[in-house]
Amino acid sequence: MNILKCWLLGPALLAALSATGQNLHFKSTAPAWVDGTRSNNYTQIGTPAVDVSVNLASTGSGNFTLGTPKGVSTGLQLTVNFPTISDTKVVTITFSEGVQNLSFSIYGIDKNATSQDQVTISGKIGWRISSPTLTPSAYVTQSGSTLTGTSDDPGSAASGVVFTGYVDKVTIVFGCGPAANANPGAQGITIGHLNWAGPLPVELTSFTAKPAGSSVLLTWVTAWERNAQQFDVQRSQDLSEFSTIGSLPARGTTDHRQTYTLADEWPLGGTNYYRLRQVDGDGHVAYSKPVAAAPGDTTPALELLGNPVDGQEIRAHVRNMAGSTYRLMTLSGHELPVKTTIGSDGILCLTPLRSLLPGTYWLCADVADQRLTRPVVVR
Repeated sequence: MNILKCWLLGPALLAALSATGQNLHFKSTAPAWVDGTRSNNYTQIGTPAVDVSVNLASTGSGNFTLGTPKGVSTGLQLTVNFPTISDTKVVTITFSEGVQNLSFSIYGIDKNATSQDQVTISGKIGWRISSPTLTPSAYVTQSGSTLTGTSDDPGSAASGVVFTGYVDKVTIVFGCGPAANANPGAQGITIGHLNWAGPLPVELTSFTAKPAGSSVLLTWVTAWERNAQQFDVQRSQDLSEFSTIGSLPARGTTDHRQTYTLADEWPLGGTNYYRLRQVDGDGHVAYSKPVAAAPGDTTPALELLGNPVDGQEIRAHVRNMAGSTYRLMTLSGHELPVKTTIGSDGILCLTPLRSLLPGTYWLCADVADQRLTRPVVVR
């Protein structure tokens, strides 16, 4: 951005460009940015709170001018006298824990008679790349994660930056575009105030589902955890509706690798889809991507859940029982009317249309050419 326009922005325009409620406001968040310094550290800021460090470094001999870097109403202002087009200023923003939906604007990227601003934005979560979504202003063109000025900005146009995934480090490289003069001179941009959604509760490195006879073994590994409360293993047969089949407590807060296992002793017939529902100590919830597995044992199986029963409902685990016919019989061979349903969790429910008297009954299941029978005791 032309240095004169950067310096002459009026109070009304500054107020119009300022956002409210930022997690990091470069001008007002304590400790206040000292004009001309190259770094600042913020302790437990934002909601939820994280530590944030901001550091500036140089490649080449370009000097900051006009008391910058400095906190202004729109963000962190950088004004640089670039002696060559190869000089850059590098801004690194580091979060103590990964945050989600980090967003900010960059003001004043443009091109004039001697200079052309160019800004490249990148991010990481741990060792993995986290790429931003960019929204260029009318005076900017985009190529990948690089924004380059194309014409003279009459005010302070904003280009938007959003990391929709998680990120714990952001690097912003400010330099000159290919159309700049050999000695570009003074030019500047402003990095807008930062907003984010919250810290990443865990770093999940793997989640697998493997057949183990008639069961499916679920295993997942975390690289670290922050305020993690529990993991719920959820299962589905069609990826549209999931139900929880088991839970394990998380380790809370740890920087060490953790391994968890849970067995689905009664998987559904055919392919089963599993996902993790992670709950942190503040009640926030996150889900993993689904994984799939099919049990290796195709033998039909029927097991009552609770026996004796109260006579109002009979529940049972079933496996490999697709197309079965279920009947409730007295010991003398009389069939009793029941309503039969199988829930999305794979649990068979038989509801007698009349209350059952105390005694013993037979639950019969016919599948293909096989019959399974189980005694049901009513209290």
